[in-house]
Amino acid sequence: MAIRPQTKHIIAAAFEKILETKSFDEISVKDIVESCGASRTAFYHHFHDKYDLATWIHKQMIEDYIKNSPGLVISGSLICQCLQFMKEKQSFFTSIVKYKGQNSFHDFFYDFVLQKTIERIKQANPSEPVSGDFLHSIRFYLTGATYFTLNWVKNGMLESAEGMTRIMLDSLPAKLTPYFAITPLTAIPL
Repeated sequence: MAIRPQTKHIIAAAFEKILETKSFDEISVKDIVESCGASRTAFYHHFHDKYDLATWIHKQMIEDYIKNSPGLVISGSLICQCLQFMKEKQSFFTSIVKYKGQNSFHDFFYDFVLQKTIERIKQANPSEPVSGDFLHSIRFYLTGATYFTLNWVKNGMLESAEGMTRIMLDSLPAKLTPYFAITPLTAIPL
């Protein structure tokens, strides 16, 4: 199979499809390549392993939402839309959240959300350094928010995306509120 730009997406789609019937731990690279018709060489050209693939899929999903989010601040509607998307892809996220070993989604999720939050804050106010107590506030809040989100996924996503967003925004430290557009939840399309 020739390596084409869409090969990455074909492999990812096959992986997501397999996750509907198998747990993350049960899936092998062989399962993925057989499902989509790619070679192992093509798989390893794009990904180190299935953990790298899962990370890439999530990163692509969230990057698409962030790219389409207007403004430099983090909005309640962006958070809610990301949670809704996670709910739409529930089998994928439930499967990858169960794994807690090396290259786990838990570690990636926190690091990714922290990085994107800091980027947005720096873009909104380039003259203010993101360090010291301010950085500690960001880390403290995001540790709780990501843990809360991962538990929501692990426990079946019973709370609505809107309800989760409301809890996260209500818990926001005062130091961070200028960087979050607190969208009235009634304005969030659900």
